[in-house]
Amino acid sequence: MKHMKSILSIFFAIVLLFGSVPTAVFSSSASEGLTLTPVDPTIDPRLPQLFEREDDATEPAYAPDDVVRVSIVLDDASALDKGYPVSTIGTDQAASDYQDRLCLEQAKVIDRIEETVLDGEELDVVTTLTLVANLVSADVAYAQIEEIEKIEGVKEVLIERVYEPLEGEQTTEETVAAIEK
Repeated sequence: MKHMKSILSIFFAIVLLFGSVPTAVFSSSASEGLTLTPVDPTIDPRLPQLFEREDDATEPAYAPDDVVRVSIVLDDASALDKGYPVSTIGTDQAASDYQDRLCLEQAKVIDRIEETVLDGEELDVVTTLTLVANLVSADVAYAQIEEIEKIEGVKEVLIERVYEPLEGEQTTEETVAAIEK
């Protein structure tokens, strides 16, 4: 049994070794007049097509009532942009006070959005950030973005890319097809 495992290991090593060598190498007549272009074997040639992104200047078409995830970026700088170092952010009282102030301002902006844009309905807040960015992530109707950008304290509203896991077991081909959509 031990020898069988060794033989199988050697066999698979040979298959892997020769499986990656082009067949043109073994046939002199096949290699005549043939120009080979070196290819990085670690890169699947389909990858650039699979992960092409739309030009950032063009947004996908959304219907006015489509719900989109947005980052509502506020005017004030984040804690890091304000100059508080990462190494002391957890122990620096001034940094903590600044982040608390940002949270209060975020709450005021959320209230303004709810009153002005959402007619008293609650904003669907996903998360808020104060350390690396000063923003509120929320789900809103696409048509509301321009109105939110006009709210005092809002610097800009950006549509976020939302990635969701594929459900169930899928073959590689099904996964590639899902990515291409």
